[in-house]
Order: sequence, then structure tokens, then C-alpha cells
Amino acid sequence: MPEQYSCAMLLAGFAREFETIRTATNPAFERAAFMERTRATAARFFEGREATVAPILDEMDAMLAAGDERFPETIAEKLGRVFEEIYRDPETAEKFHGHMRAVEREERDRIVAAAEGMSLSPQGMLYGKPDQDSDTFRLHVALAKTLEPTEMLRDFQAGMKELARRLASDPQFSRVQEIVGTSWIVGEKSKLAKLMGFHVADEPLSPEEARHFGGETRRVQKAWLTRDEVIAKYGETKSP
Repeated sequence: MPEQYSCAMLLAGFAREFETIRTATNPAFERAAFMERTRATAARFFEGREATVAPILDEMDAMLAAGDERFPETIAEKLGRVFEEIYRDPETAEKFHGHMRAVEREERDRIVAAAEGMSLSPQGMLYGKPDQDSDTFRLHVALAKTLEPTEMLRDFQAGMKELARRLASDPQFSRVQEIVGTSWIVGEKSKLAKLMGFHVADEPLSPEEARHFGGETRRVQKAWLTRDEVIAKYGETKSP
């Protein structure tokens, strides 16, 4: 079974969501938005298994509404058992995983569309959006839990090559001078980010930046590259 569906990984994710909702300015609104997203995603991921997952979703909603601190552990354990049962049979696991990959790809497309961003990589994992009032291009990584590490690396590199191509030749990118990514991924994988050519900021995020990561328990850091650095590292090399 993929590690991301283990109880430990689910617990970490639900703990972050619980903290985000608990500390929100309007917890009821944040809870409703979270449950709407979760129910929609579950309907796509667990198609044909709605009867198994529906009671867990109802319990999630009730525990969040009550502010029950047992929420992360309780829901992670119950949902983890669902995944364990699915992955117990190799044939069932293979079909389910294939379905999850297809649905997750659709989910990435939705994320990019909702952000009004530009998809850069073949799998749709890497995307971005230029700031309207600056020369900065904001780089993001979309949901990619079903991709293997080697697949993610290839997709990221392909996305950076596409970004370099656009920086070099697309008039839409003529204003862009800096490419910035701010995420827990940078915080947890700062060495990898540096190997990929990024500069990683040591200083903490500004209050304005930090407010976008409310409830995030992982370290969030900012990484950046200049326009020329992206083109030099990821652009096409031409023979003399």
C-alpha cells in the first residue's frame, strides 16, 4: 500500500486540517468549505464504495463541528482501514490505484483551473501564475500523491524546461524577472530545491506571506530563481 494512505500519513494531514479550521477567523465557514471539498473528492476517489466511506465523512463533519480533538486520530484510523482493505487484494489494489491516478490527474487540472494558472508539466503537477502587479511568477506543485518519486522528479524537470522555453520566447512572460515558490515542500526538501538550482531563503516568511499557510505545522520556506537562471539551467542548449 502506498505510504501516503497509511494511518500515520493520514493522521498528519488531518491534524493540519484540524488546526487550520480551529484557528480560522470563521471556523464554521472553513469547516463547511473543507467538508464540501472532501466529499467531492471522496465521491470521485471512492466511486462504487460510497456506502463504506459515507459514514466516515458524516463522522468527520460532526467531530469538526464539535471541535473534537480526537478528530485526526479517529478519522485517520478509520480511513486507513478502508485503504488497507482495498490494498489487501493485489487485483483490487491495481484497479483502484489506476482509478486513483486518473482521478488525481483530473483533480490537478481542476486545481490549476481554479487558480487561473498555467499548467507547465506533462502530468500537470507543476503550474504557476504571474503576479498582476509585479515581475514575479509564482510556481506551485499540485496534488501528486499517486505519482512515484521518479515520476514526480521527471515531471518537475519537464515543467521547468517548459517554463524556460516560455521565458525565452513567450511574450506573456516578457515581464517576468523572478520565479518564486513558497511551500512546505521547500521547507522539508530544501537540499533538493538547491540541487534543482533554487535559492532557499533562511529568514522566516513575512506576516503577509505566513497568513496563507495558517494551520500548517510543517516548515514553510521560500525558494526562487531569476529569469536568466531558469533559462540557463533548463533552457535548450544549441550547438555552435
